[in-house]
Amino acid sequence: MDVVDNDWGIGSLHAHDKKDPTHAIAITPGMRAIAIKSGVLAVLSNFYGLSKECPYAFLEEFCRYCDIQPVPAGSTSEDYRLKAIPLVLKGDAGVWLSRLPEGSIRT
Repeated sequence: MDVVDNDWGIGSLHAHDKKDPTHAIAITPGMRAIAIKSGVLAVLSNFYGLSKECPYAFLEEFCRYCDIQPVPAGSTSEDYRLKAIPLVLKGDAGVWLSRLPEGSIRT
């Protein structure tokens, strides 16, 4: 396992191991029916995990927007959020997500 000396911001949450990315978000039946439209992605802000970004403000805006999206029967707004979040986490935040243990995020 490699360790990085110059970790800042969300970088401190990295697993720092060199392995293939996993799917940290456990797929639910409700998530399978959801399609995230490109227009939605154009409106959502990306989060990079930079020290100048506020993760709480990002999550508040992200959840507020996801909660007003229509979801198919059998799906919930939580399913929508879980399906959309990997699409807006970029840079160090995306790396952090990809290095979490498989299936470790369920809600």
